[in-house]
Amino acid sequence: MVNKLIDNKTWNARKVNSNQTEFHVGWVNYLDANDEWQEIDCIVTKTDNDFTVTKAPFNFSAPLYSDGEAFFESDNKFDITTKAKITADNYGLYITARNVTRVAGELFDINGDGRLDAVIYKQAYPSIDADLIYYVKHGKAPRLEKLVRFNSALSSDTDIEFHLRYTDTPAITPSTLDASKNRDDEATANRTKLKNGELISQNNGFYIKPFGVSENRGLGMKNIKIWDSTVRDGDTVRKTETVDTDIKTDGNGYSILTKHIKASFFSGVTYPVYTDATTAFNPDAHAESTSTDGGLWDFNSSVSSSNWDTVHDMSASNRIQEEDYNRLEIGHLRTNASSKFLWIRNFILFDTSAINDTHTVSAATLSFVLKTAYDRSSAGSSSISPSTNVLVQSSPASNDGLVVGDWDQCGAINDPDEGTDTRFDAYSDWTVDSYNDITLNATGLSWIDVGGVTKFGIRNTIDALDDYPGTNKHSNHGDVASADASGTSEDPKLTVTHAVAATFTPKAITMF
Repeated sequence: MVNKLIDNKTWNARKVNSNQTEFHVGWVNYLDANDEWQEIDCIVTKTDNDFTVTKAPFNFSAPLYSDGEAFFESDNKFDITTKAKITADNYGLYITARNVTRVAGELFDINGDGRLDAVIYKQAYPSIDADLIYYVKHGKAPRLEKLVRFNSALSSDTDIEFHLRYTDTPAITPSTLDASKNRDDEATANRTKLKNGELISQNNGFYIKPFGVSENRGLGMKNIKIWDSTVRDGDTVRKTETVDTDIKTDGNGYSILTKHIKASFFSGVTYPVYTDATTAFNPDAHAESTSTDGGLWDFNSSVSSSNWDTVHDMSASNRIQEEDYNRLEIGHLRTNASSKFLWIRNFILFDTSAINDTHTVSAATLSFVLKTAYDRSSAGSSSISPSTNVLVQSSPASNDGLVVGDWDQCGAINDPDEGTDTRFDAYSDWTVDSYNDITLNATGLSWIDVGGVTKFGIRNTIDALDDYPGTNKHSNHGDVASADASGTSEDPKLTVTHAVAATFTPKAITMF
């Protein structure tokens, strides 16, 4: 295993040539049963018996009809946190959507990108005009999403239920556990509850592991949300809410997961509307991976010259743009957004621990695929100048997720050190649907952590220089693909050139 790590072919790395490695924010490879790294492919294949996915760090099969059992098996062989093999037995979960009409499943391109990575059962819930979807999403980590797609408004509050059956008695604990409680004690208590029909967890994600297994072998579900299909445009964002949920035992040693969907959510939404409980695999049953990408927004402070420094120097933003959003906004800053400041600071992290710690880094390139170049001329009387951005070193509180308190951790507040010799303009200089490269200078190279996680940030130059732009101004900017976009072909990536440092060995010289 050590040799495999040194070979720079790990869960998030691809070896480009003998001394160059390409790193992604999330998973690109999985370790198979023969201890060989294979590229993840979450395409769903239909067979005579099911719909199946096998080229991932789990096995998944969906039934041919909506009322059948799906099966999700955690057989991941590699713990990305400890960089060690997982030797525990596989662990599986059977999933059945309750109270559905029997309809045939179809392969489905859920993102419109040509990838058949979902199975849809149209009108599985005819009384509420809704579809059942199993989606094997490959964003920061490959995971299963059990979606219910609403095509029209609910007339009343509705419960959506899934029955969960396990291959072995599980230890179940909430992903957010009261600090006064012991996780092992909670797991033992919930193991007993499985036979008594009691409430196990409410309004929390949760971990499911084989009882008594200490390794990261298991499954997990994140907090359940409902969202609409609004396309983000400026200060218009997708409508999202957390869904009240509970997981109870069925009295026979298994569980029932219930989503309590409120009809009030459907006021003023864009259809279709989706709700989901995301099932992942351990390690990182609840978090994405050992690194993340995303952005923090400020959008609540009144525009004025006297208020600029207060907003610029504050310690927390008011919005996170990260999980399940497949774009990063590069360079967005406006001073007339509903008479408020609107700006964003980006965080892009890579686990670069696969680089041998005896190697010296000599060059590196950070690359993004530009998806949309936004001209905001209609949003202000004049554009912000300069319209460039700077690359900085970030320091979020966690490597695998952002919090609003990371706002002041995107380089120094004023005049941060810059990781490139040339500032970049994602709107004017970058090409759409292609990788665009940012070459690191000596300062940027010094930020690459060969023993851990490399942490970058991007800020509009006006923000970095603490230069009040005036009112009624806008910045044209670019949206780039994030690691949450489907697949890995457009991930933010870091390409690093590294090799063992050359040593000089003096030779004996003979004088005649």
